[in-house]
Amino acid sequence: MAKLTRYESEFEFSPWGIQRLFYDLPLSQGMAIYTGLKRAWNESEAFEVEIEIPLKEHPHVHILNIAVDPVTQQVTTERRIGNDRFSSCPSCRLGRC
Repeated sequence: MAKLTRYESEFEFSPWGIQRLFYDLPLSQGMAIYTGLKRAWNESEAFEVEIEIPLKEHPHVHILNIAVDPVTQQVTTERRIGNDRFSSCPSCRLGRC
């Protein structure tokens, strides 16, 4: 797994600050990240949020996992492709998606 360390001089350790790291996503998906982080936010223990980013074509969805450790102020992100839920797509099974 590749590790990327990024130091931001004006990084705000909050749901909003973490959401701003995903500048390449549309506004609606950025707000989904913000809402998921805000709901799960816990100042005393680490937590993880999983957000589905829908796509119009195959693989139909990207999965974004965000792990936050508020004690060390560490944020780990992982993007996965695909979802088991869409494995029943007839076009995907025939390789047309």
